[in-house]
Amino acid sequence: MNDRLTQRPSRSYRPSRSGQAMVEFAIISFLLTAMLSAFLGLIVLGLGSFQNNIAAESAGRVLDQHDVFIKENFVSHFQSDSNPADVFNTDNDFEALTARQVYRFLNEYEINNNGGVLYDERRLIISREDWVIRDSLGLSAINQSLLGSYIFDPDVVPDGETEPGAFRYPGAVVRNAANQQTVLIPLLKDTDPPVARGIDRTFHVSSGDNIPVSEDWVGPVTVSKNDKIYRIVIFYPSQPGSMLNLEIVRDDEGQIVSQTPMEADDSAITLSDLPTGYTFDIPAINPDFGASTSRGQYGLGESFAFMKKVRPYRAVFETASLFRMIASPIAVKYEAEGMPITLVDKSIDTHTMDTPTAPFIAYENNDDQSLNFEQRVVDRFSANLRRYFVDFPIDPPASVDNDFVKNVLQLLPNDDGVWRVSVSAEFQVSTLPWINGHEVQLRLYKNGKFDRLIDRQIVDTTLLAPANPTFVLRNDVFTHATSGDILQVRVFTQHNQAAPPYDVQLTGASETNWVAFERVND
Repeated sequence: MNDRLTQRPSRSYRPSRSGQAMVEFAIISFLLTAMLSAFLGLIVLGLGSFQNNIAAESAGRVLDQHDVFIKENFVSHFQSDSNPADVFNTDNDFEALTARQVYRFLNEYEINNNGGVLYDERRLIISREDWVIRDSLGLSAINQSLLGSYIFDPDVVPDGETEPGAFRYPGAVVRNAANQQTVLIPLLKDTDPPVARGIDRTFHVSSGDNIPVSEDWVGPVTVSKNDKIYRIVIFYPSQPGSMLNLEIVRDDEGQIVSQTPMEADDSAITLSDLPTGYTFDIPAINPDFGASTSRGQYGLGESFAFMKKVRPYRAVFETASLFRMIASPIAVKYEAEGMPITLVDKSIDTHTMDTPTAPFIAYENNDDQSLNFEQRVVDRFSANLRRYFVDFPIDPPASVDNDFVKNVLQLLPNDDGVWRVSVSAEFQVSTLPWINGHEVQLRLYKNGKFDRLIDRQIVDTTLLAPANPTFVLRNDVFTHATSGDILQVRVFTQHNQAAPPYDVQLTGASETNWVAFERVND
């Protein structure tokens, strides 16, 4: 028989692996996705910690270098406060300041003419429209440093708006004592069974004087005082949606028995009361969004996983910076406030001799007048240095035209030393051209007597630009002053020709109209 007829071809049977490959890929892809999500979550946490460090360093630098932290500003702000515990008078020292007063000062004391403050907790929530133009909102330096940590919340309706959706600092939406929307952060503690795993309070706010803090709550920006040291502490709750909060069960030996994603259920959470003056402002859930990482009464958020709403993993970062109060006399500077200041040409208009009350004495020359600059831009004083001008709560001596109490400094004990007096004044005439030969002088007076000439100019009309007939006198002088001395800068203006009266003015530009007093040596 022909072997070829009976020989059958040999074939090796290979079963199909397509179904098995799909199963393997599903398992591997699930693991890879979980690993990638965890990795991205760790990146989010790391960036949050980095951002918080930058914000705290920036805030501390702003406060440590700012000129408003002087005793007189606290006196003027809290001298007649409605809360007796916050009243601050000239007998108090910085050591008596509380963290509550400093925190209020940051939020309330206006540092410019536009109502700007050093920190504004109202700006922890910003509408979508304002977010687009946030660079032009005039946010304080501390608020600006926090913007990198803001999230979009689809639920919250900002004050003054009707539609939900705003950018805000993560945490719980609340209202402060003035009924303004702001944010507080819950500090969660591990319990058995766990309420919701988070982070316990850490050492910066564990004791001492701090605000705003309660047992389970803290403000995103907190002032802390321990002994004589002030800190600005910034808290940031990072809640990456790609990481889940797990309820972990361990055996008696500490080995993990099970890990279960924690369900997002605010009804199972019980926290202590909010800090004094704050109340909840729970936003209604926006049905257009299925989940949000800061949703809920406590701002703990939710994510979808395992066919249910679960808690995102949460870590609260905390960074602090030190800042100080300024107690030594360094400098005082006044600027013009933008409107022309009219002087009186004493060579034309007879000046009525003023009769000041002690400790002032009569000026030697009644043809000069004070620089009426009342906008304070640098303001550092000792406990005893006094200044007299219209809005300071020290009663000035009585005088007919108050001319003797404009931009006046009186030195009391511990303020002795060499003082530099610097002046810049830009002059113009209101209606008629300058009269050739018109003389203008800047003079320093001490105790009502002429001390020295700061600068002078005799007008040469051929040198003034016709389109802008102004000129600037700018110079400084040094004088030794002792306890009780009174310093003041005055202007003398006259011409020797018979001519109709005209007004001499300071232009009012702040960059060219200012006077500064600075102690340079004891």
